[in-house]
Amino acid sequence: MDDRLKVLVALQMRYKVPKPEATVMAEAWLQANPDQTWASLNSMLKSSQVVVAGDQLVFAGSAPQSPPSQATAQSPPPSAPSNKAQRMYRGRPI
Repeated sequence: MDDRLKVLVALQMRYKVPKPEATVMAEAWLQANPDQTWASLNSMLKSSQVVVAGDQLVFAGSAPQSPPSQATAQSPPPSAPSNKAQRMYRGRPI
């Protein structure tokens, strides 16, 4: 399987992105990062160094470009922790 197909399969399986949209997202990311290849994108997706945020691929920990109207929105305050045990699925809370 070639690296391009591996990237598209990873986007479909992990992030549930349809193939046409995954192709557009990956090609846009590769144009924005010309020093990267399909193989390096695949390895970064596997190690979660690159993630899907909205309709684009971004480096993990960086925020996607958002309109100014959304940048001023306040997030709700965090809720108080409960004593109930947190359920986990593949190392992630559910």
